[in-house]
Amino acid sequence: LYYGITIAIVSSATAMTVFVLNIHFKGSRGREVPRILKKIFFGVVAKLLFLNLDLEDVPTNPKKGQTPKGAQPVPQNDYYARYDFDKHPENGGISPRFARKFTPNPSSPSADNTERQFLRVLQKVYQTIEKNEMRLEDQDRKDSIKNEWQQLALVIDRLLLFIFIVFTAGITLALILPGYYAQMRDIV
Repeated sequence: LYYGITIAIVSSATAMTVFVLNIHFKGSRGREVPRILKKIFFGVVAKLLFLNLDLEDVPTNPKKGQTPKGAQPVPQNDYYARYDFDKHPENGGISPRFARKFTPNPSSPSADNTERQFLRVLQKVYQTIEKNEMRLEDQDRKDSIKNEWQQLALVIDRLLLFIFIVFTAGITLALILPGYYAQMRDIV
């Protein structure tokens, strides 16, 4: 009887391990942990099991014009705020700092073409930087979601370990103690 119950316990423990691994890798799909699970497992169960979790807030994609959480807004007297690329000054969008250094000879026909090429290169660099920033923000968000699922799997794993230990000890005592008491009665 004991060996049969032990085989059933080990089989269920293996099934629960598969369940926990499924939760652990669920963050790769990009879906956030539901709020109710966060409240139950991060708020209540983790405290009962004395777990310190490594959780970060999941950054949301800020709308254009909003500063992300934790970021400092650009001061209005900042150099880049004064010479924004969206505002095209008289010289075609070149920063005044570059305008002093880059003053082509207006009499040459290639000066206008050189200025246009320079502006195209600057615009491509700006677009590349913007795309890279968006990609990094998206990657940070995905990493944070993945971390939340991994922390949830950790809490569930510890909870199931506690249940496994209690259940195994309870079954063992329930099977051994009656025989022990029966043997003690026969001796006395």
